[in-house]
Amino acid sequence: MSLFVQHSERGGWAKSPISAFRLFVQTTHISNFSQRSGLISHSAAVSLLIALAVLVSSCSLINDDLSVCPTGEDSIEVNYSLSLTTSLTVELSEEINLETETALYTDVADYLSDIFTDHAHDVDLRFFHLTSEDLKHSERHIIDANQKSLTIQLPADDYMHLAVANIERAAMVEYADNELSSAAALYTRYLPQVRTAPRKSHTAGIFTARQQMQVTGNESQHFDVTLYMANCATVLVLDTVGSGCTAASMQVEGMATDFAVRDSIYSFEGTQPMLGEPFTSHTERMLFAAVSFPSDTVQTANGMWQVRIETYNKDDKRCETILSMPEPLRAGRVKVIRARVDEQGAVRTESTDIGVTVTLDWKSGGEHEIDL
Repeated sequence: MSLFVQHSERGGWAKSPISAFRLFVQTTHISNFSQRSGLISHSAAVSLLIALAVLVSSCSLINDDLSVCPTGEDSIEVNYSLSLTTSLTVELSEEINLETETALYTDVADYLSDIFTDHAHDVDLRFFHLTSEDLKHSERHIIDANQKSLTIQLPADDYMHLAVANIERAAMVEYADNELSSAAALYTRYLPQVRTAPRKSHTAGIFTARQQMQVTGNESQHFDVTLYMANCATVLVLDTVGSGCTAASMQVEGMATDFAVRDSIYSFEGTQPMLGEPFTSHTERMLFAAVSFPSDTVQTANGMWQVRIETYNKDDKRCETILSMPEPLRAGRVKVIRARVDEQGAVRTESTDIGVTVTLDWKSGGEHEIDL
């Protein structure tokens, strides 16, 4: 089964900023054999015991150290079929003209293809009781595929299902219990970033989902679960022609630090800069990318989020430019910022909506604001 993200804006494709997994879940009831047959022969009983032993063993192997296996005659066989699709092509087509900027498009697409990938490395599935908030079942799987079918066992009950994909490859993000919520520590899951200063760019696209599930076991059931991308990307295209710029660095500020999967809420407490990674350098331009959680949506005097750029010339003199972004960067989106370095090392953008603050450290009183 496959996922189709339908778009209606800009050239017939819906502007859906969100990349997504889709999980198709179908359930069938495992009935009590003795109730149906009335009597069980000795050989049938032995066969049944062997089958149950294999089932329990298989459950333990599937769940590994996260195993919480359901038991009892009300267990439900749940079949998952999952698929993943991303909107990288759509996102880049809105930011870069493929016909006139082919080289730039190729460089950015090659770098981000491992982030906005159409394959999932791993998937973490957790099922919590809807009212008690106890963890009833959990599994982790390495799939390395665009789609995968799984079979698990669940008792008939009401659940809150949380799913996370690609967490094992997200070196700068960890999946942990919320230490601030002792009453529902197992239920309120969140994705905090690794505490480094400045934080490094995420190394994988992270997909999450939350959905209530009522497993009745009375009939064949089908659950459709979509996992949405939780992070985003900022790309800086820095034109250095004629500037004398020999080196540069880039970082983004004002991005979320944590993401609560159950509540689908981002936290901005203790936010720190996210260091951009240089990924391509030509004689005429430098390219940087920072993959992070999305920005805040609250407008401040410094915009909603910022891009800080430091440039150096051949004399090792430094110039710092801060770009204040007037619009939020949301999950699943790619923002491409084009800028050029002037002879003093200041960074100028093509957009008139972006606020610019420049600090020249080789001139006294060199801090001033430029409205472009």
